[in-house]
Amino acid sequence: MITFEASIPTIQRGLQISGGDGARVIFDIPESSLAQALYLVQVRGQPLKVSVEATQRSAHHEVVPDVPKRPGDRQSMSQKLRSELWCEFLALGGEGEENFREHYRQRMEKIISMVNSGEL
Repeated sequence: MITFEASIPTIQRGLQISGGDGARVIFDIPESSLAQALYLVQVRGQPLKVSVEATQRSAHHEVVPDVPKRPGDRQSMSQKLRSELWCEFLALGGEGEENFREHYRQRMEKIISMVNSGEL
């Protein structure tokens, strides 16, 4: 899997849709993602499965910065939170990965809601 940050330019040729030939997409790739994007050379001409996810942007249209683990930490803060939610799920008698995923989504929505409202 090749993952990198990119954007589709706002110019007309950034996304071209043609009658019967499909479409063509052009990506602008920042220098910080260039090393990963260069792996695309290895898959030129091959059929690809493409997934696109918009990254959350700040008011200044900058990518939200990554928060790496501190030296000596075994887990990132998000991994620690997910582990805590897993323990909560098990304590409530939860079973199964799919059930945990739903529990996780619900609890994360609650946390996000609390952050947005200033409760947390």
